[in-house]
Amino acid sequence: ANMEDDHVGVRPPYGIAGYTADRKAVVANHRYDLWLLPLDGSAATNLTGGQGTKDEMRFRLVSTEPPDPTLPRLARARNVFDLTKPQTLQAYGQWTKKAGFYELSDGTLRPLVYEDASFSTPVRAMRADRFLFTRETFAEFPDLRISGPGFAGSKKITDANPQQKDFLWGHRVLFDFKNKDGVRLQGILAIPDDYKPGEKRPMIVTFYEKNSQNMHVYTPPVYMVSMGRMPTQAVSDGYLTMMPDVHFRTGSSHSDMLECVEAATRKVIEMGYADPAKVGVTGHSYGGEGAAYIGVKSKMFAAVGMGAGVVDLYNDFNMNWGWTYAAPGGSGDTGFNYYLHDQGRWGFSPWDRPDRYHSESALTWAPQASAPFLIMHGTSDPTVGFINGLAFYNALRYNGKKAVLLAYPNEGHHLGGLANQRDLTIKFMEFYDHFLKGAPAPAWWTDGVPFLKKGEKEEPAKR
Repeated sequence: ANMEDDHVGVRPPYGIAGYTADRKAVVANHRYDLWLLPLDGSAATNLTGGQGTKDEMRFRLVSTEPPDPTLPRLARARNVFDLTKPQTLQAYGQWTKKAGFYELSDGTLRPLVYEDASFSTPVRAMRADRFLFTRETFAEFPDLRISGPGFAGSKKITDANPQQKDFLWGHRVLFDFKNKDGVRLQGILAIPDDYKPGEKRPMIVTFYEKNSQNMHVYTPPVYMVSMGRMPTQAVSDGYLTMMPDVHFRTGSSHSDMLECVEAATRKVIEMGYADPAKVGVTGHSYGGEGAAYIGVKSKMFAAVGMGAGVVDLYNDFNMNWGWTYAAPGGSGDTGFNYYLHDQGRWGFSPWDRPDRYHSESALTWAPQASAPFLIMHGTSDPTVGFINGLAFYNALRYNGKKAVLLAYPNEGHHLGGLANQRDLTIKFMEFYDHFLKGAPAPAWWTDGVPFLKKGEKEEPAKR
């Protein structure tokens, strides 16, 4: 069972990797190791000999063979492993974030390739002992590679992003920090290429549950569809960008986000990278409601971005979820399960603990906000009702706080229109440039758009 799972209820299993070719056993996934479970009920065997647990390295069986076209589709989908032959295992370091492949043969593990990178599952050629896969890092595009059986010394056969050499791209570092209970957590910090030791740069923080597993994920420059995806251009523009892990308890999700985001931010400041007076935070959806809560409770952040987040938990607990009742055949489900057992992680209803639902709602603490807010919300959002963004904006303005609401007509939980994505990306960067770098305030921030002018064509922003 996955004892690290922090949702309310029964801990889920890590699952079954597949069947053995002799039909006598299944291979089960442990947190780190692989176990052989005979179907006759006899004793299980640790196939990886406990090395995964010892080194805190996750091993998983992968099938590198192309599907047999002569088999029925359902049979091809089943994972069957012949353990009398050498098997390829994916390997992932829990705390190092290294990844690669090992070979398991006759009970012996042998490393093939294990690097500070992320790899796709290799696929063997139909009629040759050659393999196709990708390798990527924060700065390395996942181009196609070919190799022999050992995967080391692979040859890159595509160059899909040659224009990257013309930009200051940056690099990432991995760091450890702890919450108040001493739980070990990690964060990933992206640093501009022109950073000089001892400099204290402005930093933008974004978060969404766990993020450190994305240490070696390549993200191409794209327009923003939400407030939770950090624009790749931010590092090229000179910002530090940081993504921390969040550890959740039961019934205190927003306080947990506040605690962990602050702890990770303090760590980066202690490491000497970030200017403590020039740190911003942003989030979307679940991260958006956390960003709203952080923005009204913390004094650590100079600017806050919040997208499509719930700000009144008591009310939202009772809302229908739009995609279930509006779609044909929808169940008409409410948010009950989400809040009690799923991502919300509350474990109790608003009537069981009204004090907790009240205190964990960002709307409650709007009078305490000190940082300026940039709020975005699609007016047709079926997941988090637009009323949340609107109510939060009104509450902040009523209490004399600085806030702008970017309301995108006919958009859902994420922006689908290219023009809107471009608009959000430009305004996002102008917002943080103003409050973290001291750039002049854009007109849309100082003047807004009067109600009678809404709908008129806006002069295109330049960037």
